[in-house]
Parts: sequence; C-alpha cells; structure tokens
Amino acid sequence: TGKVYQLTDLLTGVSGITPYAPAISIDRRRDKLLYTYFSKNKYNIYRASPQDFLHKEVDPNAVDFAAATLPRVNPQASALVDQQLRETSPTADVADSSLTMVPYKPKFQLDYIGGSAGVGVGTSNTFGTQTGVAGGVDMLFSDMLGSNQVFASLALNGEITDFGGAAAYINRDNRINWGGSLSHIPFRSFTFGGTGFEPIQIGDGTYLSLADTFYVQRIFEDRISAFAYYPFSTILRVEGNATYSRYSSRLDQYVNYYETDGTYIGNLIGQEKEKLDSPRGFNLWNTGAALVGDKASFGVVGPLSGSRFRLGVDQYFGEYNFTAFTADYRKYEFFRPFGLAFRALHYGRYGAGSNDLYPMFIGSSWYVRGYNTGSAGKFLEKNGRDFDELFGSKILVSNFEVRIPFTGPERLALIKSGVFFTELALFADAGVAWHSFDQFNGAIYRLDSEGNPIIDPTTGQPLVDYFKAKPIFSTGVSMRVNLFGAMILEPYYAFPLKTDKGLELGQGTFGLNIIPAW
Repeated sequence: TGKVYQLTDLLTGVSGITPYAPAISIDRRRDKLLYTYFSKNKYNIYRASPQDFLHKEVDPNAVDFAAATLPRVNPQASALVDQQLRETSPTADVADSSLTMVPYKPKFQLDYIGGSAGVGVGTSNTFGTQTGVAGGVDMLFSDMLGSNQVFASLALNGEITDFGGAAAYINRDNRINWGGSLSHIPFRSFTFGGTGFEPIQIGDGTYLSLADTFYVQRIFEDRISAFAYYPFSTILRVEGNATYSRYSSRLDQYVNYYETDGTYIGNLIGQEKEKLDSPRGFNLWNTGAALVGDKASFGVVGPLSGSRFRLGVDQYFGEYNFTAFTADYRKYEFFRPFGLAFRALHYGRYGAGSNDLYPMFIGSSWYVRGYNTGSAGKFLEKNGRDFDELFGSKILVSNFEVRIPFTGPERLALIKSGVFFTELALFADAGVAWHSFDQFNGAIYRLDSEGNPIIDPTTGQPLVDYFKAKPIFSTGVSMRVNLFGAMILEPYYAFPLKTDKGLELGQGTFGLNIIPAW
C-alpha cells in the first residue's frame, strides 16, 4: 500500500545485545513478536502481539532514517562516545551460508526454587506436648519460550506421616493448554470422642482422672490426572480434567487425663496415644469441567481488589458414585488504608453415594476459624449443640474480612518496609454443613425395619443419624505474613460465636494457617 506506520515510541532503541544478535524475532504461526529493548542500563526481552503496538500512520517522506545524534552542549568537552565509536572495529558481514536452520528443541532449566524448614515443640491441653516438623521446597522448570513447564513441590507439616508432594507438567504451545500431574497429599482432621471419669495408674497409686478423648483422622490421597483449559480472555477460561485417585487412611486416638476430685478439674497428668484400625483404601475416578473468572489484583499477601469466581461440576465413580458441584465467589475492594473482602462458597456432593464418603468438616480453619479445638466442642455442648453438626457432605461458607496492609510498600501499608510484608485482618466467619436438606427441618432419627425410631437404652432418647442443620459463627483477628515469598503464614485468634437467644463469645483459641489469603 505504500503506507508507513510508527509502531513504537520507545525512549531508547530496539537493538541486539551483541553485534550479531537479532533485535526482532517473529513467529508468524503464533502471531507473536519478540524484541530486545535497552532501558535502565540493562537489556530486556519482550513478547508482544501485532495489536499491542502503536500503529500510528506517518508520512513516508517525513521519516528520517539517519541515526540521531545528541546536541553538543559544551563544544569544548571531549566527545568520548564518538571517539570510541570511531575506534571500534567494523563488524564483519556474516555470510548466509554460515547460518543453519535447525528445529527448536525445548530444554528445561530451573526458573525458580523456594521453600523453608523448621522444627517446633508445642504444648496444648488437647494434644499434650508434641514435636513437629514443617518445611517444603518448590521448584519450577521451563524452556526458553515458556511453552513447557514442570512444577515440583515437596512439603512436610507436622509429623512424618504428614509428608506430601506433587509434580505437574503443562504445555502452553497452543491456545488450548494441557498437562498432567502426580501427587500424594495428606488431609488431617480431628473429632472429639467424649469425656468421662477413669482411674489412671501413676507410680504405685491409682487416681481418679477426667479423660478427654480425641481422634485424629488422616486421609491420604494419591492422584494422577490429566487436564486442559481454554482461555477466552485474560480473565475468563474453561477447564476440563480426568483423574484417578487412590485413598487410604490412618486413625489415631489421643486420651488426655486431668487431675480431678469429681468437681474440680486440674492439670494434665497423663496422655495415651494409640493407632486404631482404619477403613480399607479405595479407588475413585472423576471427570469434571469448570468455568473460572479471575480479575483480582494482588497485594503483598493476597488479593487486594477485583473479583474471582469458579463454577464447577465433577462426576465421581468407582468405590463411590456421586456428582460434586462447586460455586465459589470472592469480591475485594480496597479503600486505602484498608480493604474489604467477601467470600461465598458452596461445595456439595449429590446423588446416591453422596453420603458414603468421609464427610467434610466445616470447622476447618480454611472455612470457619475457631472450631478445631476441644474448647469449641465444649462450647457447642454448653449451648445444646453437638459436634457432629460440623460434618456433612455439603457445606455453605461465608467469610467477611476487613484487611489492613500493615507493613510493606509505602503506597499500600501503614508502616513502610521493604522486606517485611504483613496484613492485619478482622474477620467474621459463618458456615453450615449438612447431609440431607431434610436436616433444615429437624434432626433425622435412626429407624428400625418398621420405620420407628430406635431408642438409645443408655439415655432413653431416640438415636440420631443426622442432627438438625444449624449455622456456626466465629469472629477474631489474624495477621498474614509473607515469608520472603516462600509461603504465607496466618496466625489467628478466633472466638466461637453464639447468636441465638443473645450474643455469646466462646473461649478464644489460637490457630495457624499456612495458605495464601482466599
């Protein structure tokens, strides 16, 4: 057409790093262009599409292709740059015959490695004195173009049985990205087994004690999966996956003995730990799809503004047959110096086998903080509730936080820091778990073959299969800490909250999340 367009308005120039290095490289198949740009005393390689450039039409006769020179402000000063350019040996032309076309072969190199480690000893009235190990390492490998990536992660959080690891490969050569993964992940939860008076042998004497029983359940997931996703835009994509999983478990019983005279409860005087028989392992297959949107902007420890959502469905078959639905929406607003964050999450298993799999625990610190200790069980019991109400095959969670960037960059945080990034959060959590929607109308009792309630001979009350579905609430404060980009720690102090028949706070408890902000 004879038209000339200005594509850039860069202050310096697009140039090669060495005399023979290309300044521009074009991939016509993928409609991509890479160029080398010198700025701030260093070279950077940028990738762009044709639509990313300026495309300003200019007059061909007005374009000056001669090299520009800077004005001589002081004519008497020595022109060092000009002198060095004159003394530079001329670059010899490279004959076309010396260049050979070879196919590109991706070679992996380490792009990132990070992690941390630690050993700790803790004492609590729930689990006594425990020694734990925590640590992990993450590694990311990719080729020169970033079209092939391998991620590997190893982690240990607690005891040796809590070791986990994962490895994944993703191919980003085309618009449809695909890959696969392998993982071994432990999931740990606990239940309160009850309280009673028991004799305990200490030395040569036998003493009356109050015995609290707790059970620690570990479910181990070994998984292999294949996945693909198609981005509609930078903020919206559709995902698909196919997965095979092998599940096994371990059950440990803890019994804590406290001194007592029948009325007064004193110090912890003993503890027993026993590994119990656990259910046999099983296999599970699933296929799923999800629509995912993400237009969140991140701060120093998590999202700061924008929104995210996920709508997904997964069909499981094998040992259990059910359909799982996920609806997860998160909204963030930042009003310097604080921000507001809201999350609404529903995950539910539906179908004939939905209640056969081990139930989910709504008192997890990822859902409703403040309910994963023995004091929470006593708080529920005091208010006529049962700890089993916190388990179900379906959960609904809502979280609200006032987030205050505490230390970090000056434009975000209350206290300026270049190395210590933290966020203070005031939170309110709510959630409910259930197996059947009939639980919202009342408890579901165990029936005999004739449809009559079965009476517990000990209490004289009907046996309950599922208690009435009731929400739980908590409130508290947390501090999220970015450990030099290796991990996010969230120590928190939470209070269980009773809202019916007056507001009442339960005993506050400390907890720790080792996960980024939701």
